[in-house]
Amino acid sequence: MVTNLSRVAGIGSDGKLLAWIINHRGVSFDANAFYPNKNVLVYSDMLKISGLVTWPFVMILKNPGVASGAALILGQILTGLILFGWWKREFGNGWSALIGVIAFLLSQIRFEYQVHLQMWGMQYWLLSSWLVGSWLIDKKNWKLYLGAVLLGMQMWESPLPVMFAVTAVGVGFMVYRRRVSLRHLLLAGILFLAIIFPVVRAYKGVSAEFGYVRGIREAAHNSISINDLWGKFWSPGLIVLLTVAFILLKRGAKGEVKWLMLILVIGLVMAMGPVLKWQDKTVKILSKYPVPLPYAAAYYLVPGMNGFRVPSRWLWLSGFAASGLIAAGFGNINNKKSIVLCLAVGIIGGTKILKTLNLPSFNEIPIVYKWLAGQDINCAIEVPVYTWGTPGEALETDRMYYSLFHKKKLVNGYSGFTPPRVIELSGDIHKQLEYVDQCEVIVHKNETEARTKDRIVYEDEKTVVYSRR
Repeated sequence: MVTNLSRVAGIGSDGKLLAWIINHRGVSFDANAFYPNKNVLVYSDMLKISGLVTWPFVMILKNPGVASGAALILGQILTGLILFGWWKREFGNGWSALIGVIAFLLSQIRFEYQVHLQMWGMQYWLLSSWLVGSWLIDKKNWKLYLGAVLLGMQMWESPLPVMFAVTAVGVGFMVYRRRVSLRHLLLAGILFLAIIFPVVRAYKGVSAEFGYVRGIREAAHNSISINDLWGKFWSPGLIVLLTVAFILLKRGAKGEVKWLMLILVIGLVMAMGPVLKWQDKTVKILSKYPVPLPYAAAYYLVPGMNGFRVPSRWLWLSGFAASGLIAAGFGNINNKKSIVLCLAVGIIGGTKILKTLNLPSFNEIPIVYKWLAGQDINCAIEVPVYTWGTPGEALETDRMYYSLFHKKKLVNGYSGFTPPRVIELSGDIHKQLEYVDQCEVIVHKNETEARTKDRIVYEDEKTVVYSRR
C-alpha cells in the first residue's frame, strides 16, 4: 500500500464505494449516482475531510483511485502520532506509549474494518477528545473550542465516531468531577452545532423523505457475538499485553486508568448490540426471552442511534481504551529486553493479512467509459441495474468508480441506502431499457440478452449504448 496508493482492502464492495465517495469534495451533498435524487452522499458516510486532505495526491498523480490509499496511510500515521503523544503525556513513558500504540494499530480490531475509511482515520475525534479532556484539567478555553471544531469536522467525515468522542468526554466528566465554565461549554456546544447543522439537516431530510431508519433487528444482526472476541476480532498480541498491563496496574489507580477501564467496558458492551449473542445466535432465558443490553435503550433514547447499522464498530472505542491501559500498565518499563519483547508481541500478535485490490487508472478502465467521457450527454443508466445485497452489487460499485473518470450522471448506484425508485427499477429489465429522462442506455451484453430498439451510438464486445435523444 505504501508503494501503490491505489491499492485498497478488497473486502466486499465498500472499497470502491468509498473511493467514489472520497472523491466528491466540497460542501455539497449531491453526487453523480442515483440520478436524479439529491443529497445522495448522505446515504452513507461522506468522508468530506479525507477528500479534502487527499486531494493533492489525486491532483499530482492524476488518478482518483489514490485518494483511498492516501487516506489509509495518513489515518494510520496520524492516529498513531496522536495516541503516542496522548499516552506519553498521561503516563510519562515514551516506550510504554509506543507499546500501547503498536498493539492497537496492528490489532484485528482495526484491520477487520480496514476497508472502512470512515472508521480507519481516528485522528479527528481522538484529537477532539484529547483537547476537551485536557480542558477539564487545565481550563485553557482554546482547547475546548478547538475540540468543538474538530468534532464538528468529524461529523462531516463520519457520524458514528462523534458518539465515541462524546462517550469518552462524558465518562471523563464523571470520573474527574471538575468544575467547568458552563458559559464556555455552552458556547462551544453552539459552535459545534453550527458546524454540523448542514450535515444533520441533510441526514434528517433523507430520513424524512423516505421514512428510513435502521431497524433494531438490523443492529442486532451486525453486532458481535461473545465468541467473536476470540474469533474474527482475535488479536493475541493486544490481549496478552492488556492482560499483563492489568496485572501490573496497582490498586487505587489514578483517574486516567479508571476512565480508560470504563471506556473499555462501555465500548465492548455497546459492540454487542441490543441483545446478547453467542455464535451469531441470540442468547435467550428459558429459551424464550432475549438478554437485553444497554444498546437497546440507547437505540430508542439517544438521538441518531437509530441511524447506525453496525454496533460492532464500538470495538474501536474499546481498542482505544486498551491501547491506553497497556501504556499505563507498562508505565515503569525501562529494560531494553522487555521493551523489545513487548514490541514484538504487539507487532506479530494477531493481525491477519487481508485481501487487497488495485483501483484502475483511466487507461485501465473499460473502453466504453473512455468513450463516454468524451460525449456531451446528461446521464446514463447501466443495464442490468443491481442493488445492495444482490449478487451484482459489486458491479454497481465498479460503475460508480468508473464514473469518476467519465463524470456523467448515473441512474444506478450503491450505498448504505438505496432509493425506492432504483429498487423498483432493479426488478424490471423492461423499465430499465425504457428509462426516459434523456439518459443513454448502456447495456452490458455479458449480463443480459435484453435489447432496445433505440439508436445505437456505441458498441463493443461487452457493451452497447443506445441513445434516447
